[in-house]
Amino acid sequence: MARRSDDDQRCRRQLDVLVVDDHRTFADALCIAIGLQGDMSCRAAARSAEAAFADIDVHGCPDVVLLDVELPGMDGIEAVRVLRSRCPAVRVVLVTADTRAQTLIDAVEAGAHGYLPKSYPFAQLLSQLRRLDDELVAEPLSLERALRRVPEVPSPPAEPDPELTEREYQILLLLAEGLAVKQVASRLHMSVHTCRGHVATLLRKFDVHSQLAAVVAAARRGMLPNLVAGPAHAPQD
Repeated sequence: MARRSDDDQRCRRQLDVLVVDDHRTFADALCIAIGLQGDMSCRAAARSAEAAFADIDVHGCPDVVLLDVELPGMDGIEAVRVLRSRCPAVRVVLVTADTRAQTLIDAVEAGAHGYLPKSYPFAQLLSQLRRLDDELVAEPLSLERALRRVPEVPSPPAEPDPELTEREYQILLLLAEGLAVKQVASRLHMSVHTCRGHVATLLRKFDVHSQLAAVVAAARRGMLPNLVAGPAHAPQD
């Protein structure tokens, strides 16, 4: 009986992932890679947003959805909105060949937690999934290219910039370079716990749901000069 209970707990600890992509070879390969992990499982590789919703109707909400932008029927951006409405706790990561700034903005505003290119190695993608709740989920070079173009996209009516402390601003600049929280903490000579506290404050001040959304919001306000002038200068390790 105890063994069965241990097995049940192990299953519950697995990250339940739903893949949504109409490219069969890519979706099936990704689903197989997920299934080989001991701490996550792929429930299905749906070919459309509508098929994903049908799966959710039967099996309930997954923990994570990996979603392409270009889909037959409903596109990926609208699918993010529907997924977040139906499953508020789900984390949605776009895995797409579309790395345009407008797509990044639309994805984040729809509620996406991450944004990865399809060229991203599966091993690194799976590692990112394990850190979804704690890290900025994006490929640094693709993120940098998109953020550089964000100011060219028409912005909504101007809102006051959040009042950041010098430390919070340093952390924001480093997050925009794609650094993980542990790397930011090391660069700034602080504990990871303290750094996470500052990151939580940043999200609250920008009124956003993820580190990715905070970085995009800052880019839209012109608050990321490091994307123009080069890497932000911070205390060296």
